[in-house]
Amino acid sequence: MEQRPFIHSVARLARVMKEARAEAGITQEQLAAKANIPLDYIVDVEAGRPRAEVGRAVIALKALGLNPRAVPATHPDAFAADGTLRPEYVQHA
Repeated sequence: MEQRPFIHSVARLARVMKEARAEAGITQEQLAAKANIPLDYIVDVEAGRPRAEVGRAVIALKALGLNPRAVPATHPDAFAADGTLRPEYVQHA
């Protein structure tokens, strides 16, 4: 499974879902059926419209082969323009 940058905004969620769906070669309708969630939810998320149903976003991302995880809140400056975490904010064990 490919490592993707953090999803830290509605816009980033939209971009990740749309890119992963395109890479999978499936339509919004096919993703909705595969994830068993309403088509209008997929359309809204990919359009960057905020939705309260976080669980549905997780289900859709998992249907695309992604493994979303929750992480502690991070300072907004911690993210680079491409959505990746800046090296100075990475904690090494």
